[in-house]
Amino acid sequence: IGIKLNELFPVSSVGIVTSREDFVIDDSLEILTSRISDFFKLSKNELTQKYNLKENSSWKIEKVKLNAKCVDLKSFTKVSYRPFDIRHIYYNDSFIERSRSGVMKHFLAGENLGLVFKLGNAEENSVSAMVSRNIIDFRSWSRPGMQGGDYLAPIYIYTGTKTNKTHLRIPNINPKMVKLVSKNLGLAFSSEKEPSLDYFSPIDVLDYVYSVLHSLTYRKKYKDFLKIDFPIVPCARRIKAFWQLVNLGGQIRQLHLLESQSIENLNPQFLGNITRRVDFIKFDSGKVHINNSDFFDGVPETAWNFYIGGYQPAQKWLKDRKGRILSDEEIAHYQKIIVALTETDRIMKEIDAVIDKHGGWDKVFVTAPVSEKTD
Repeated sequence: IGIKLNELFPVSSVGIVTSREDFVIDDSLEILTSRISDFFKLSKNELTQKYNLKENSSWKIEKVKLNAKCVDLKSFTKVSYRPFDIRHIYYNDSFIERSRSGVMKHFLAGENLGLVFKLGNAEENSVSAMVSRNIIDFRSWSRPGMQGGDYLAPIYIYTGTKTNKTHLRIPNINPKMVKLVSKNLGLAFSSEKEPSLDYFSPIDVLDYVYSVLHSLTYRKKYKDFLKIDFPIVPCARRIKAFWQLVNLGGQIRQLHLLESQSIENLNPQFLGNITRRVDFIKFDSGKVHINNSDFFDGVPETAWNFYIGGYQPAQKWLKDRKGRILSDEEIAHYQKIIVALTETDRIMKEIDAVIDKHGGWDKVFVTAPVSEKTD
């Protein structure tokens, strides 16, 4: 019926494993920088007492101190820790158990975008994909207990050659898929986005894939297969349907990256505004209460219950901040999450409407596997 995501994007891997998450990842860059600085200033006993740092057979504090010598400012970067939860990380081989640098380096070399997916997703009510501009954790959106880890596939691979101080980049797209799209739809492939609809590019492939994966029809039709294998994406046979799906997938992508203009216009209200402390989390009739006085109003139940992977972002984001006082930026961020989830639910229905309009699943998509010879 199509091509598996791990074949569509030849270069991919599961996310990183830190083995000391509480030490190398933080919401605050200032706090994280201070913590890493302490590592080189304090003694082993002081570090274990202050930060509860634990050694293992492959990671010894004194050995790391000797080899790393000092803080490497270039190792501070961002990590997509959970859906809509971007944090700071000290991404340094001396501190990260499994850095997956063969893939993650392509997010550090220049601007990039990646698809997050997994092998087997038993969560029937959840979408099996996310997008990221950053490196990801092993369980970026799949909760503990779910099969395997989360995979990240960049749409571009950065080479080691530099031109005008910029790394050259090439598409990370399977040539078989490129050939099939070109053959079926009469489109030429361009390594970068073109204004003409006569060309399709890596970002168009990503948006098309994102649209298909968010189709309710797709998830229902292949629910048993999605539990045991990588998602398979079929190739479109109708050019109009292809571009409509690309457009809708692009809208969801921008929502999930919190880059959509619509996010700025539809914020639910934050009322009370007394302590802002997250003491508890309770949803009741469109209100998300975080304590006895403060709450977010105008939160649709669909957004509150919406799943991405193994998490319900509208709930998980607040649970991870229990006991904290929310800043203005955090309140605005949560409001954007609610809008993103609400709009995603609406667009998912539009995706299926496009498929139905063009004759249904079998009329819109090619049924021959891309993995077979396509000459």
